[in-house]
Parts: sequence; C-alpha cells; structure tokens
Amino acid sequence: MLPHRGKFLNSTRCCKLLHVLYTLATALYLEVGRRTERSKSEDLPWLGNQVHVRVKHETLEIMRKAGSVFLILLFIFPATQAVPEGIDTLLAIPEVSVIAPRASLYHEDQKTVLLDSATRLEDFNFPVGELLQYYLPVQILQYGGRGALTSLSVRGGQSVNTQVQWNGFPMNSLTTGMTDLSSIRSGLFERMSLIAGAPGSLYGSGTAGGTLNLVNEPQWKDGLRTAISLSRGSFHTLSGDAEIKAGNGRIQYTCRIFGEDDLNDFSFYDEMKSGRPLVKNSHNRYILAGTSHSIFLRLRNGHQIQAGIWAQKSSREIPSIMGSYTPSFQQQQDSSLRMYIAWKKQGIKTVTGIRTAWFTEGMRFTDEAGPDRTGYTIDSHIRSGSSMTDAYMQWFPGEHWNFDFGSSFILDQATVDAYNQPVSEVRGTLSAGTKYKGRRTVVNLTARQIFPAAYSTPQVSAGIRYELVPGNWFLRARTYTHYRIPSLNDKYWNPGGNPELKPEKGWGTTAGIEGQWTAPAVSNLSLSVDVFYNRIRDQIMWIPEQSYWSPVNLQKSQMYGMEQQGSVKIKSGNFSMDISESYHFTRSAIMDNTAFSGYIGNTNPYIPRHSATAAVRLRYGKIYGTVFETFTGSRFTTMDNQEWYKLEPFAITSLASGYHHNYGTWKLSLQVMVRNLFNKSYRLVSAWPLPGRSFRLQVKIAFNPMSKP
Repeated sequence: MLPHRGKFLNSTRCCKLLHVLYTLATALYLEVGRRTERSKSEDLPWLGNQVHVRVKHETLEIMRKAGSVFLILLFIFPATQAVPEGIDTLLAIPEVSVIAPRASLYHEDQKTVLLDSATRLEDFNFPVGELLQYYLPVQILQYGGRGALTSLSVRGGQSVNTQVQWNGFPMNSLTTGMTDLSSIRSGLFERMSLIAGAPGSLYGSGTAGGTLNLVNEPQWKDGLRTAISLSRGSFHTLSGDAEIKAGNGRIQYTCRIFGEDDLNDFSFYDEMKSGRPLVKNSHNRYILAGTSHSIFLRLRNGHQIQAGIWAQKSSREIPSIMGSYTPSFQQQQDSSLRMYIAWKKQGIKTVTGIRTAWFTEGMRFTDEAGPDRTGYTIDSHIRSGSSMTDAYMQWFPGEHWNFDFGSSFILDQATVDAYNQPVSEVRGTLSAGTKYKGRRTVVNLTARQIFPAAYSTPQVSAGIRYELVPGNWFLRARTYTHYRIPSLNDKYWNPGGNPELKPEKGWGTTAGIEGQWTAPAVSNLSLSVDVFYNRIRDQIMWIPEQSYWSPVNLQKSQMYGMEQQGSVKIKSGNFSMDISESYHFTRSAIMDNTAFSGYIGNTNPYIPRHSATAAVRLRYGKIYGTVFETFTGSRFTTMDNQEWYKLEPFAITSLASGYHHNYGTWKLSLQVMVRNLFNKSYRLVSAWPLPGRSFRLQVKIAFNPMSKP
C-alpha cells in the first residue's frame, strides 16, 4: 500500500489527450510520407507514377490498421478511473513489471549485454548496427553506406543464426530468415540487450548465435514530456525524430516519429579496377519515414496491459558494386507494420498472460534497362505476414521453486512473385520450465516441443548460476539445443526452392565468470570471461545445380571461442570517466560438407578470428567526450578460403563530443561526431565500399514541465 494523492487524469481527459496525440502523430507521419514521395517524384522521376501510387496506398493502409487498434485501446481506458482531486487515498499499486516472454524468467545463466543510455550515445538516435559496432565484438555485414542492407553475426554464426526480437516477438524476415538492421533506429526503444548463444527452448528458431532484444518500457511519471532532435551529416545526410510521452501512475503513452534522407554520395578508391581510381558514389540515395506508439496500463487487481505499433517505409537506390563499369538503376522499396497487444494478471503465487502480434512486410525490387527507357527488366514484389499468439502461466509455490507452462500458435503467409503460388505455414509449440533458487545457487531447466514435429526435435536447456562471492562474483554455465526452420525462400523460390529441406539442428555449451567490485578512487570495476562451443548440422547451403542454384542440407559447422569484457568507472566531484573494452576470439570451421569435401577445416566466410572494441568516455559537468576504437581481423570471403579474395584487418577510430544544459523545464543537448577519424579505407562485405571520414552534428531539445528548474 503506497500513499498517493489523487491527481490521476480521469478517463475522459485521458482519452481526449491520447486522441489528440495520436491524431497529431498520424498527421505528421503522413506529411513526412507525402514529402518523401514528392521528393522521389521530383528527384527520381524514373520511379514513375505506379510506385508513387502504390507507396501512398500502402502508407494509408498502414495508418488505417494502426488507427483501428488504438481506437480499440481507447475504450479500455475507463478502467483507470480517477480518484476525485483533493481526497487523500491509499491506493494498492501492484508490483511494476513489464510484460515479457518466459525467457526473462530464466535469465540468470545467460550472458546478457545491456546497452544503456550512455552506451547509446546520450540517447541520440542511431542505426542499431552502428551502435553494436562501437561496443560489442559482433560482426556486422553492411552492403554499402548508410541505409544499405545490414545484418548481424554473433559467435561465429551466420546472419540467419541471430534472432532479433521486438518486445518478445521474433521479427526475422519470413523470406530471407534474417533481419535488416539498417532501418532499425536505437531511439525507438527504452532497452536493448544481446543474449549470446540463446537456447531454442526459450527463444525459438534461429538463435544459435544469439538474440538481440529490442524492448519498450514505461517510465511511470506524471505529466507530458516531449523531445525533438535533428541531425545533419556528411554526404548530404539529414535525419530527425520527435517523441511525446504522457501519462501518470496508471497509464503511459509514447509516440515517436522519425525520418531520414541520405544521398550517400561519398568517394572511394575502387580497388577492383586497374589503377585504383577514385570514384564518387552515385545512385545511392536512402529515404526512411516511420512512427511507433506504445501504451502501458496498470489496472486494478494486478491486471496489466501493454500494446504497440511500429510502422515504417523506406526507399533505397542500389549502386553498382566495385569493379563495375555499368551504372545501376536498381531500386528497392520496403514497408513494414508490426502490432502487438499483451495482457497479464499478477496474483499472489501465479502470473498468467496472453500475448498476440501481427507483423507484415512488403518489398518491391525493380531494375530498369537505362535512364531513357520505360518499363522494368525486373519488377519483383514480396508480401509476407505472421500472426503470433502465446499464453503462459507462471506458478511460485514456495520460496525456492517456480514453474511455468505455455503454448503458442504461429501462422506465416507470403505472396511472392518468385513462388509458384501463395504459401502458408502453421505451427504450434508447448513449453515448460522450472527454476530452483537457493541462497547462492540458481538452476534453470526448460523444454519446448514444436508441432508438427517435422519442424524440430524437442528443445531443452539446462543452466546454473553459482554465487562465488555474495553480490560480487558469479559462475554460470549452460548446455542447450537449438534449431532453425528453413526460410520461405529456401523452400519455395522458383527456380531452385527445396520443400524437402530439413531444419538446421545443433547443440551448444557455454560457461563464464563475471564479477564487479569497488576500489579506492574507483566507483565500479567489472569483468567477465566466457568460453563457448557450438555445433550445427544439416546446415543449409545454396549450391549450383544445372542452370540454377538450389539449397540443400549438406554441411556441419562448429564454432568455439572466448569472449572477454571489462569496464572501469571513476568519479570524483563533477568529473567522471568510463572505460569499457571487449575482445572476442572465434573459430568458425566447416566440419563436413558432402558436396565439397575440400572445404573441411576451412573457416566460414566473414568470420574473423580476432575482434575487439574499446571506448573511453570523459565527462566534466555538462560536457562529455567519447573515443571509440574497433578492430576487426582478416576475413575470408569464399568457402574455399582463397587468399586472393581475403579482406585485410582494419581498425577504425571515431569520436563523439557533446554538451547538455537545462533551462528550467527545457533541456538542450548538442553532439558532434566524427566517424572513421583517420579516413581508413575498408569493407565489411567484398565489393561494397564504405565511406571514409564523416561528420555529424545533432541537436536535441526536450521539454518536461514536471522537472525541477
């Protein structure tokens, strides 16, 4: 029971406020989309009216569906009835917890790296892939400049072996099996975390490498908070975003709007042409516009509801690769809509909940024969959607034990020009787990079975965490199985798709030690060391068969290595210094390949043995500065490990400096960033150049009328 004076917004006012905020957000989003489309029609006339009409129609359809969901949610708000003002009342406030999947119940034996606001560069908005490169020794595959296709590899796995989740729902593409990080911006989420070697019994398909969690969380504060930021950078880069948060102790609403326009006209040395000439990139523009909304409700008797909508669309020109003498006229347009709603009831010894989500994605790829010709040599359309629902119950019978039971239902559908017909797949799961929590020991056991059973064998995981020094040093270890269901392209692409593909299967084990302590003149020092071993069998590979390529289960791979991370925080008066570093040794090797026996023992492409990061952040009063250093070792780019195509190691230095100042209820933030300070020429993917030294200036203005002057 917590004393609280009755100052809640009543339900009528709350509905009106949220309706106004939603209407404003919708209008702004449509205006951004309208201007984006107008710029395309003016600056890129070869797109034609057909694309303009189609994108406009998709935008209106997205906002119509988003609006329908939020109108439904507005009828839920009367459950937050107010106490009349002026009456002192004791309110029973339930324990605050975010509705999350069952994985959050069994987190103790997992290595979790959390990206907090400082790590995320003072809460400015950055592409997720860019932030991960600064702080974690993960492998980012980026096919060109800002806005180009960007994928993530963890612990030596392929991009399809890393799952990306939004509020507990997997968002990997149904058609390709991976997630494009280029259009995911860090400012859309309150929390980001990376689980290395995530078990299939908790996270599902495609987690042999790990899982990246993107989470929206409420800040239970009264009043209205707003912020707007603008960014201008090299190579004609312009971006901006706005945020509105409103609510009280029972309801919180967040609206975000964002947009970006990058010309990407950087110059590079074309090492694949004779004489290594300096070439200026063209046909490389990237445009993005989107919006996201989140609602969190704390009702009476332990009920909680949260819901979210995330809609965006983008247009990117695909330039010619290095070594090409022919201009490119390829264009790709993407759109996505993700929606979810979750309910949870927290009792004395039980927690029950239901979550449901609907994700849909669209893509159109075109290629023209030339700038003066009409029509397309390629005009390909993809539309896919996934409906996901799961229910769970958690039971806490005593002080040391808890159990959970759950089930889920998933429907995947896709209409793709390259498939013979529309396809759909249905599957369900049953899951269970138990945890024992002693004075110094935590033991987790989890299991999951997928139906139909052809999708996967039973998945299991067993982990332990032992407290060596109370509150300071811990040992953790886990053994688990994992799997990956073939993507729809793997099974249905015509020509070449193979409906008889088996899912990838495997197992892994990991162990580590982590600890933290304080020392004289040091506020905090932390260190973690982990070793891992991972094996995948029936790995899917596309190989040439007659006149086309086809996927087959023909390879076994093993990944093993060591990860080390450390940080030091020093604070003295107005001065503070944070130092963080990480090192990653990975061996990703082919164990067996039934079609190419000469590959056995070779390193899998684009996996360096050595990688490292370091960051030093200094702050004095309102001024801060950060130096980033990233190192990536040499990488083979072909399965036969040809030295001629090997990418050389590189180290990149970047700087960020900023200033914060409060003017009463207003806060001004400025930041200047320099990427690739020494203008290093490097590539993350063969034949796709990356920009040299670049600058970025960002300005952010925030308003919080409840803050103290």
